[in-house]
Amino acid sequence: MICLRATLGSSERHKSISWRSIGDDKVVGEHARGFVIVKPTNDAIDYIPLECPVCCRLVKSQLDTFAFQDYDCCNECMLTWAQARREQWLDGWRPSSKMVKEELRKRSRLPTYQVGSE
Repeated sequence: MICLRATLGSSERHKSISWRSIGDDKVVGEHARGFVIVKPTNDAIDYIPLECPVCCRLVKSQLDTFAFQDYDCCNECMLTWAQARREQWLDGWRPSSKMVKEELRKRSRLPTYQVGSE
Protein backbone atom coordinates (compact mmCIF):
# COMPACT_ATOMS: atom_id res chain seq x y z
CA MET A 1 0.00 0.00 0.00
CA ILE A 2 1.40 3.36 -1.00
CA CYS A 3 -0.26 6.58 0.01
CA LEU A 4 0.81 10.18 0.26
CA ARG A 5 1.27 9.84 4.03
CA ALA A 6 3.75 7.02 3.50
CA THR A 7 5.76 8.81 0.82
CA LEU A 8 5.72 12.41 1.98
CA GLY A 9 5.35 14.22 5.28
CA SER A 10 2.09 16.12 5.77
CA SER A 11 3.70 19.50 5.13
CA GLU A 12 5.43 18.20 1.98
CA ARG A 13 2.46 16.59 0.23
CA HIS A 14 1.74 19.46 -2.11
CA LYS A 15 5.16 21.17 -2.09
CA SER A 16 6.57 18.81 -4.72
CA ILE A 17 3.84 19.88 -7.14
CA SER A 18 4.37 22.88 -9.37
CA TRP A 19 1.24 25.05 -9.09
CA ARG A 20 -0.04 27.57 -11.64
CA SER A 21 -3.05 29.91 -11.48
CA ILE A 22 -6.15 29.22 -13.55
CA GLY A 23 -8.21 32.24 -12.68
CA ASP A 24 -8.56 34.43 -9.66
CA ASP A 25 -9.53 31.72 -7.21
CA LYS A 26 -7.95 28.41 -8.32
CA VAL A 27 -4.57 26.82 -8.95
CA VAL A 28 -3.76 23.63 -10.81
CA GLY A 29 -0.85 21.24 -10.46
CA GLU A 30 0.16 17.90 -11.92
CA HIS A 31 1.15 15.18 -9.50
CA ALA A 32 4.19 12.97 -10.21
CA ARG A 33 1.83 10.02 -10.71
CA GLY A 34 0.15 11.84 -13.59
CA PHE A 35 -3.14 13.09 -12.16
CA VAL A 36 -4.15 16.74 -12.02
CA ILE A 37 -5.14 18.56 -8.83
CA VAL A 38 -7.27 21.69 -8.86
CA LYS A 39 -7.61 23.53 -5.56
CA PRO A 40 -8.82 26.93 -4.37
CA THR A 41 -6.17 29.54 -3.66
CA ASN A 42 -7.86 30.36 -0.36
CA ASP A 43 -6.41 27.77 2.03
CA ALA A 44 -9.02 28.69 4.63
CA ILE A 45 -11.64 26.75 2.67
CA ASP A 46 -12.39 23.45 4.36
CA TYR A 47 -12.02 20.29 2.32
CA ILE A 48 -12.24 16.58 2.87
CA PRO A 49 -9.30 14.62 1.41
CA LEU A 50 -9.74 11.52 -0.74
CA GLU A 51 -7.86 9.36 1.76
CA CYS A 52 -7.59 9.28 5.52
CA PRO A 53 -4.31 10.90 6.61
CA VAL A 54 -3.89 8.21 9.30
CA CYS A 55 -4.65 4.90 7.57
CA CYS A 56 -4.54 5.98 3.91
CA ARG A 57 -7.88 4.31 3.15
CA LEU A 58 -10.35 6.11 0.89
CA VAL A 59 -12.84 8.41 2.56
CA LYS A 60 -16.07 6.71 1.51
CA SER A 61 -19.03 7.73 3.60
CA GLN A 62 -20.74 10.60 5.29
CA LEU A 63 -19.53 9.16 8.62
CA ASP A 64 -15.94 9.57 7.35
CA THR A 65 -16.72 13.18 6.47
CA PHE A 66 -18.09 13.92 9.93
CA ALA A 67 -15.11 12.19 11.58
CA PHE A 68 -12.66 14.16 9.45
CA GLN A 69 -14.29 17.46 10.40
CA ASP A 70 -13.86 16.66 14.10
CA TYR A 71 -10.69 14.52 14.23
CA ASP A 72 -8.88 14.82 10.84
CA CYS A 73 -9.27 11.09 10.15
CA CYS A 74 -11.80 8.56 8.85
CA ASN A 75 -14.59 7.13 10.99
CA GLU A 76 -12.73 3.85 11.65
CA CYS A 77 -9.61 5.67 12.87
CA MET A 78 -11.79 7.95 14.97
CA LEU A 79 -13.46 4.96 16.65
CA THR A 80 -10.20 3.05 17.05
CA TRP A 81 -7.82 5.77 18.25
CA ALA A 82 -9.14 9.34 18.34
CA GLN A 83 -12.07 8.90 20.71
CA ALA A 84 -10.22 6.52 23.02
CA ARG A 85 -7.35 9.01 23.36
CA ARG A 86 -9.24 12.23 22.81
CA GLU A 87 -6.95 14.54 24.79
CA GLN A 88 -3.77 12.98 23.37
CA TRP A 89 -5.27 13.07 19.87
CA LEU A 90 -6.12 16.75 20.12
CA ASP A 91 -2.56 17.36 21.35
CA GLY A 92 -1.20 15.76 18.16
CA TRP A 93 -0.71 12.08 19.04
CA ARG A 94 -1.13 9.67 16.10
CA PRO A 95 -0.70 5.89 15.93
CA SER A 96 2.61 4.46 14.77
CA SER A 97 2.82 2.88 11.33
CA LYS A 98 3.04 -0.51 13.07
CA MET A 99 -0.24 0.15 14.89
CA VAL A 100 -1.88 1.27 11.64
CA LYS A 101 -0.69 -1.85 9.78
CA GLU A 102 -2.05 -4.11 12.50
CA GLU A 103 -5.41 -2.30 12.47
CA LEU A 104 -5.63 -2.56 8.68
CA ARG A 105 -4.92 -6.28 8.94
CA LYS A 106 -7.83 -6.59 11.41
CA ARG A 107 -10.12 -4.56 9.16
CA SER A 108 -9.29 -6.72 6.14
CA ARG A 109 -10.55 -9.81 8.00
CA LEU A 110 -13.98 -8.30 8.62
CA PRO A 111 -16.77 -9.35 6.23
CA THR A 112 -17.89 -6.69 3.79
CA TYR A 113 -21.38 -8.09 3.48
CA GLN A 114 -23.87 -10.02 5.54
CA VAL A 115 -26.00 -12.88 4.26
CA GLY A 116 -29.37 -12.96 5.92
CA SER A 117 -31.87 -15.75 6.12
CA GLU A 118 -35.59 -15.40 6.39
